[in-house]
Amino acid sequence: MNMDLQKLAYDYVKIIFNKYISDGNYMGFYLLYYGKAIYKVEAFPGAGHNYYAILDGVYRYARETRTDNFQDIFERSLSFTIDSTFYPNDVSLFCNYLVTEINNEISGKSPFSIDVDRVLDHLKKRAEEYELLRNDPSVKREIIRTQEIVTKKR
Repeated sequence: MNMDLQKLAYDYVKIIFNKYISDGNYMGFYLLYYGKAIYKVEAFPGAGHNYYAILDGVYRYARETRTDNFQDIFERSLSFTIDSTFYPNDVSLFCNYLVTEINNEISGKSPFSIDVDRVLDHLKKRAEEYELLRNDPSVKREIIRTQEIVTKKR
């Protein structure tokens, strides 16, 4: 992966986590994870948000700061991000994060292990509650696909 991309992702992760630690604001995580506003990390214009770089930045920051409750902060940030999800393409990106996180947990790259079943249940509930998500068949397919992948990986 491009070193400039990794540095940019890490710098954004650091900004967002420091902001959370100082004022408890989770909105930055939504922007970071979905590449909204200034927090889009892409190799070149139009390449799409690089969630691999973001997760690498999260892992690096977790290892460097050694914050006792980092895993809890990470899981709460995922939960907030789900609650802020309004668009089908965001569901797809979120599912990509989950699959990558599970792969990274299995390979030992991730410094923690999340409760993926709880996270997926939360995502399913959000998809059922919010009309735009509920009425888009791609959302249900993406969640089912992610559940199947996660189940096979274990």
